[in-house]
Amino acid sequence: KEFGIVQVQSKVSQELAPSQPGLPAGISPAQWQVLRSPIPDERVYLRVIGGGMEVPYFDAPLVIERLNATFPGQWYPTIADKGVHGTESVWVQLELHVLTPSGVLCITDFGTQELRRGMPLGDAYKGAVSDAIKRCGRYLGIGLEFWIKEDRDNILLEKKQQGMKEQEVQIRNEVIARAAEQGITSEVLDERLRAAFNKTLAEMSLVELLKVSTGLARSKKQEARQKEGVN
Repeated sequence: KEFGIVQVQSKVSQELAPSQPGLPAGISPAQWQVLRSPIPDERVYLRVIGGGMEVPYFDAPLVIERLNATFPGQWYPTIADKGVHGTESVWVQLELHVLTPSGVLCITDFGTQELRRGMPLGDAYKGAVSDAIKRCGRYLGIGLEFWIKEDRDNILLEKKQQGMKEQEVQIRNEVIARAAEQGITSEVLDERLRAAFNKTLAEMSLVELLKVSTGLARSKKQEARQKEGVN
């Protein structure tokens, strides 16, 4: 079974197509720019696959949003074929039809969904359709970088770095709050950190922040025990 951009039905504009080298027939540079725009960081997620490897991904609604923004009312999907692969997964062959000045652009690809225990068959097919929509979208440039190993590795690295920065902010705020509970001001805290680590709170790494946070928590517990002993 074939997949990819398999046909352009109806008329082909001789005026439009030759003037846009490298683009799918009927797709203008402005449309291509929208379709190929980077996936926003907040729409990039991480999941663990076989062997414990993390991979970045985006969801099918983003593809639908891009198609609606680029081809409002001018695209529609159809299911060409579907089936069940034993007891392990289901698959669908999806055809994505896009109406362009050059005619109807037809893109087809396959999507699969693992059959998890207790998953209704209908939900499994929905997952397979979502997978197929994303795979069809790549032929229009949507999230194409997620299918290129080098680009995908860079996306994964950036996502992990972003996660570490967010965690640093969270732990840093936690340190400030724990210090305040013990009557330690930000100025005094920075003085103590500078003496111990030769760094201020804002300059500390995630590992160092975790050590300080743990130390403050331990100090608070010791203080509580001392008060209990006095009482």
